[in-house]
Amino acid sequence: MTKQDMFDKMVKGLKAQGWQKSHDVGGCLYFDDNDRCCAVGHLIPIDLKAKIQGREENTVTVGTLLAEEILPVVLNDAMHDHYDFLGDMQVFHDSGMYLDASSQLTASSVRNLQGISCEHNVKINIEL
Repeated sequence: MTKQDMFDKMVKGLKAQGWQKSHDVGGCLYFDDNDRCCAVGHLIPIDLKAKIQGREENTVTVGTLLAEEILPVVLNDAMHDHYDFLGDMQVFHDSGMYLDASSQLTASSVRNLQGISCEHNVKINIEL
């Protein structure tokens, strides 16, 4: 999975869930009971959901997922190669993303995502 593939899947997944977090306070859950995910949660195969259900990134980081070998080897290797990028996407979804009254990304949130896109050399391929 390329960095662009990861970015597309995360942005598409976050948009599909109305940009909502999977946890109201603090960090975000990889998966919640309403099938919402954090940014990285959209990369994790659904069959692994039971292994990490309810674990929060602020205590169980992407690095821990990699170290515990919870993820398939191919995804584990790709995520390891793009660790900083995934961290930036997590920070964006956890604390750098804000919605307006109609549940759309605010202009500042779009700029934050565009900044990640530029910094990590990926393209935003869907309408935000």
